Amino acid sequence: MSCVRMAAERYQSALVTADDADPDPLAFALSLDSLRAGFGLGASGLRMRRQIELALMFMLCDGSSPLIGVGIGPALASRLGAWATT
Repeated sequence: MSCVRMAAERYQSALVTADDADPDPLAFALSLDSLRAGFGLGASGLRMRRQIELALMFMLCDGSSPLIGVGIGPALASRLGAWATT
């Protein structure tokens, strides 16, 4: 068996499928940027109303991004998969 084939098989066996993935650590890691932004907003000295407006904008963007990704992801994956196999 060639080294390239062995490496490919090892890589394939190490891949985590979507069913096996635990979303909690990923969700936690992705939420840290909003936490840092919140600390910055709190220390910025902006009026409370402006801080709340910005926090709501973060909430809207952070909440809608996964929904958009779930909606677009399957179509994009099938198109990219078809393109990659040609």
